[in-house]
Amino acid sequence: MTSRIRKQISSLVASLSDTQVGLLLRMAQAMRLPVEVDRADDSDIVDDRFSEALANFLLLHHAIHVEPLNKAAFEYMFVACSEAAGRPTRRNTATGSASYDVEADGVRWALKTEAGKKPSQTVVRIEKFMEARWIRECTNPAKCASAVRLHVPGHMGDYERMLILRATQDATARVTTYELLELPKNELMKLTQAQAGWFTKEGSKESYGADVKDEDGNRVFRILLDSSVEKVRIWFSIAKAINHGRWMVQRPEVIT
Repeated sequence: MTSRIRKQISSLVASLSDTQVGLLLRMAQAMRLPVEVDRADDSDIVDDRFSEALANFLLLHHAIHVEPLNKAAFEYMFVACSEAAGRPTRRNTATGSASYDVEADGVRWALKTEAGKKPSQTVVRIEKFMEARWIRECTNPAKCASAVRLHVPGHMGDYERMLILRATQDATARVTTYELLELPKNELMKLTQAQAGWFTKEGSKESYGADVKDEDGNRVFRILLDSSVEKVRIWFSIAKAINHGRWMVQRPEVIT
């Protein structure tokens, strides 16, 4: 089978332009770069097949892109990696209020991304947890709590699990580190019990925020009702997240 595929590739290359061959060469060279993988042994989504597919997709991405994967690319990549692991998968192509992005083996996932050169070492930030025009009505702590209890759990009812692809770039070493972190839904669903006493003003801003804590009083996450853009933001403790693995990808030289 490998011999047949190689012959097919050779035949296809003969029909490509010089520019296309150059791009194909760049992608092939990128796939030869090493990827350092630290996969969680207890992950129920990342096996060897998923991990290898993810590593190759990341190498191909950085063969032609300097910036980390965005959310749309992550969705396609998650579908491909899940299928490589033998799970039937499909993207949600519906528009509007649907909040899940991908269904894999019957499980609906919400997918998010975070990228930066110096992200927090303790908190993963979801800057757009959900759109929320209702935030304009949150003018005091009691109204904030009532609105969160009403709207946020309903939004999360459309998916079972939430996964974040977190990228950290090292410009000097030309390395991008990707982490797959899952935010446990049972922790997020504590917002069904939101109380007025949780919410305080964000400094001098009109927006409100609240800390959601565990039984020992440690912060699990912070919810921010950002009135300037009418979006809910979540800052979740990395220590409370589920780590599915880490991939350190070398980036080729930038195309000039």
